[in-house]
Amino acid sequence: MVLIIEGKRPSLLPEGPVLEAETLGAETTVLRYGPLEDVPGDVLSQADAVIVRPGTRFGRDQIEQLDRCRVLISLGVGFEHIDLVAAQEHGLPVCNVPDYGVEEVSDTALAMILFLHRRLGAFSRHARFHAMEWDWRVLKPIRRARQSTVGIIGLGRIGTSVALKVKALGYRVLFYDPYLRRGMEKSIGVARASELGELLSASDIVTIHTPLTAETSGLVNAGFISAMKSNSILINVSRGGILQSLDVLYEALRDRKGFAVGLDVLPVEPPERHRLLEAWRQDEEWLCGRFLLTPHAAFYSEESCQELRRNAAEIAKAVLSGQPPYNVVNL
Repeated sequence: MVLIIEGKRPSLLPEGPVLEAETLGAETTVLRYGPLEDVPGDVLSQADAVIVRPGTRFGRDQIEQLDRCRVLISLGVGFEHIDLVAAQEHGLPVCNVPDYGVEEVSDTALAMILFLHRRLGAFSRHARFHAMEWDWRVLKPIRRARQSTVGIIGLGRIGTSVALKVKALGYRVLFYDPYLRRGMEKSIGVARASELGELLSASDIVTIHTPLTAETSGLVNAGFISAMKSNSILINVSRGGILQSLDVLYEALRDRKGFAVGLDVLPVEPPERHRLLEAWRQDEEWLCGRFLLTPHAAFYSEESCQELRRNAAEIAKAVLSGQPPYNVVNL
């Protein structure tokens, strides 16, 4: 039996686990639950594979109930919601699904870059509220793409996709990724920064494409932003926990009139009340066109949702068929 736990977020399986059942075959029972507290203990103990969506904490207490489970799968790229140490102690492989939605997330990052770099939000607001001042000069200066550098933190699947897309538009591309083998940059024709500070100080646009780990948690702090150019753009469509807090962004946007931020993720989701979000919702003029927020939707297309679900089910199918697990993050 394969158990799917989606948590309290809007369901990715509105029609039920039909696609998963089709992938796993008629001989495998598939059960889907929402919140973890709705899952009976005997269901956990009988599960041969468990798929848990990010946002639902699956800790030691739950792992200790998995008497038959042979693989624990995150229904997404992130896996920080699963207790990796407890799983490893129980000899239980934890897998994620990093190979879905690459196009969608990189497209979203590109769209945010262009929206903020071309100052489309600010131009639109000015045209709406200052109809008699049809004057582009109010938002000078804007630099040509070919005169601008996009700095990419993390050159994995999505980071590479972003690099290729912005490079095609003429942007210079610089990346920082200490885990990428030397020389990989030559295969796609981009430049490599040896230190994070080097990238931050040289980039007009910084876009983040890393997992959330102990190393990257809170990476975007006051020191990070102070190392960036004063009129630069920060994009984060990866993990909300990479931001130390929204306070850091609020202060930077207040102090730097040319600074801009595009986010698809937040440290807490759904968001709590915060002065930055309130200023954005009230369309305060000081923030005009410099803050772009989407509701953790960068991954979304109908095709990517199906790809995510199918890929997770394929991992479960492989393990239950006696094959080794893949995309393992803890063993």
